[in-house]
Amino acid sequence: MAPLLAQAAHHGSLMLRTMGEPGEDVSDVGKEVVHEDEGHMIMWGVFFFVPLACMLFVVGGWALSRLHIHLMKDGVKEAAKLEKLKRQLTGSNGGDIPDEESAMSSSPTLAELHDALQENGLKNLLFTKMNIMLVFVVLGFMAHFLHWGATTCFVLNMLGMLPLAGLMGVATEELACHTGQTIGGLLNATFGNAVELIFVVQSLRSGLITVTKGTLLGSILANELLVLGMALLFGGLIDKDKGLVLNKQQSFSYTSAMIQGQMLLFSSFIIVMPTMFEKEYNIEPIHVLHLSRMGSVFAMVGYCIFMVFQLYTHADMLRASESEHCEEDEGECASISVPVAVGLLTTATLLVAICSEFLVHGIDGFAHEMGFSQTFIGVVLLPIIGNACEHSTAVLVAMKDKVTLSIGIAIGSTIQVAMFVTPFAVLVGWALDQPMDLNFHRVNSWALVMSALLVISVLVVGKSTWMNGVVLIAAYGVLAFLYFLSPDDALGSPA
Repeated sequence: MAPLLAQAAHHGSLMLRTMGEPGEDVSDVGKEVVHEDEGHMIMWGVFFFVPLACMLFVVGGWALSRLHIHLMKDGVKEAAKLEKLKRQLTGSNGGDIPDEESAMSSSPTLAELHDALQENGLKNLLFTKMNIMLVFVVLGFMAHFLHWGATTCFVLNMLGMLPLAGLMGVATEELACHTGQTIGGLLNATFGNAVELIFVVQSLRSGLITVTKGTLLGSILANELLVLGMALLFGGLIDKDKGLVLNKQQSFSYTSAMIQGQMLLFSSFIIVMPTMFEKEYNIEPIHVLHLSRMGSVFAMVGYCIFMVFQLYTHADMLRASESEHCEEDEGECASISVPVAVGLLTTATLLVAICSEFLVHGIDGFAHEMGFSQTFIGVVLLPIIGNACEHSTAVLVAMKDKVTLSIGIAIGSTIQVAMFVTPFAVLVGWALDQPMDLNFHRVNSWALVMSALLVISVLVVGKSTWMNGVVLIAAYGVLAFLYFLSPDDALGSPA
């Protein structure tokens, strides 16, 4: 009994010592917020949430602007069905087409619809209202080479990367139309997180460990809360035939959603455990670093096993589950050719890499001049740019009532960031001799786990409404405001 009491007293003294230590200070701009009176607090809250509301309208409008192209593709698929039905009827009636089918023959042919889609394909993809922001790419280059200041360079390159990330998503979708469902899914998953990979490499090269961790953490939270929330919100409010509908309910594959929900919680477990291990046993940071590098290898192997399960061993089961909700993939019609899609994807990727290089160089100056912490920049600002293509694509397919696909885009991207991109960042840091580990601090670990549980609580029903989207977006807004107040060391100090 005495040894047990001594051990309990020892743990109690450690807890009291930890509780007695002064808490971390907030960011410079956070000091202005927490020291204001009630009226100014409300003003700061409005100032923070207005851009979030504007982003909802921008992404929704962007998805709506792309909806007409997808409706044209649906028209081509319907024409293909009608043409196939005509051939069957003609063969069964000895060459005579019934009167009710004569009207069908007077409708536009498949070749005419396909030619109309291909004729202005690249023009329809490039000349959109969102792509007006491409002018910021040029201004971002000028800001870097003409030395317009760190803040100006950061803001202009950040704005310029939004349409570039969107173009990467569009080019990937078009390329997937030529390659088929399996390879197309891999392309969407890989290039959907290409911006995060570029951010990670550029930040680690510059030694910005906090920004790297923030980008990874923010990408996970943004995908599972903001992207999925916006998809469920707009999918529950907008019908592709009737327009705005307030009492709409959508259904999706429960089997597919639960498999991804389990992997989401498991990926959070992988990231959280090194932090809990370090806090519980008070081990040295170098030991956490070694544990993180070992765990990263196992996480990447686990992700590869999940890909085999999803795309090979149980692909038929998942497709059968999706077909029950009328979401079977009949093949999309491409609006641009393979060489054009590859050229567009390559150009956008190169421009993103260059803009991210300029943006990373301006992070320190922007944070110092504006009073923002690197935590807020990494967790909130950069992931919104990196997830631009997931935003529009997930919202678009949700408005077409393909909620299972929308969940697959949002949660699948989250799993890839947690189980592949994050371990990849640890290994890249190892190669660059940077102390990148998986110690994200306890509060961020709780944010990951609680967010995963909230998402699973939404998916477990198998049906969704716009209210589910509001819940997820509100949760992301609360977390974003808390990170707005967080200091630079909120994600852990380098080993």
